Amino acid sequence: MEGRPPAAVGSTGPIGLVGGPTGLKSRPRGDRLGDMSVSGVPPRDSGVVEVARFDVLPGSEEEFAAAYRTVRHELVATPGCRSARMTRGVESPSSFVLLVDWDSLEAHTETFRGSDRFTRWRAALSPFFAAAPSVEHVVAITDPVAPAPASADRPASS
Repeated sequence: MEGRPPAAVGSTGPIGLVGGPTGLKSRPRGDRLGDMSVSGVPPRDSGVVEVARFDVLPGSEEEFAAAYRTVRHELVATPGCRSARMTRGVESPSSFVLLVDWDSLEAHTETFRGSDRFTRWRAALSPFFAAAPSVEHVVAITDPVAPAPASADRPASS
């Protein structure tokens, strides 16, 4: 893992950050989505990130956050779930975005969504929805490696 920054440990912030007050442990950097090949194709074990957007009924934001905290374990205890982080809009406080690192798309769409855990999770949160949530899955990319700049002590090629 030479040349890679170390994984963040003990992060704090919005509801349920990895390594934060929830007690989740960080995984080695190689298990994260930040590792991409130069071609832009994610390595086989890079996983996917679920991005779920929730607009909740105005005035119910704190209740929604509390409900999420009570059922978060249903999500993070699912096989294939690496971490989950709920965030809240600054300019739009009734808007929430859930970011979930999954081992694979199937870990989310089949393992979690096909389970009683999802049924319990959804039942706790859906009373606060102002509209149906939107969900998409993404993978991380990195910029291609740039060639090293020419050194002042090396003659320029002609």
